Amino acid sequence: MNNSSTIRSAPEEFHWGISYLREDIQDLRDQIRPMHQRMDRINESLTDRFDEFNQRFNKFNESLILRHNETNQRIDETNKRVGEIYDSLTLRIDETNKRIDETNKRIDETNKRIDETNQRIDEINKRMDRHFRWLMATLLTLAAIIIAVIKL
Repeated sequence: MNNSSTIRSAPEEFHWGISYLREDIQDLRDQIRPMHQRMDRINESLTDRFDEFNQRFNKFNESLILRHNETNQRIDETNKRVGEIYDSLTLRIDETNKRIDETNKRIDETNKRIDETNQRIDEINKRMDRHFRWLMATLLTLAAIIIAVIKL
């Protein structure tokens, strides 16, 4: 009786294991979603900043003839700010890419665990099929014996 209760509880354990793995995958997806949203906000902010920069740059070009030295100085300052923004964005993108790579590795590991669990489930199912066939054969034999005894 211990063997049958072990066999019956094993699929439930695997079922819960798979459920937990699915929850882990969903948690990972939920963790990635805010990163994507943050990158979208950063992208929108930078687009606005670049639009503002382009507007200012056009004004500087209009006044270039009158104030050549002053405009060149402003352009140099603006280029410095753009470089800082670019460097900052590059660092943020690199950090986000690292996080995405780590998340992808965790997803791969989870997928490997799911595959291993599926293999174990297949093995248990095969064993259960063998036990079921043995049980049916035993029941048929007992039924045949009982019928034979009744006829005697």
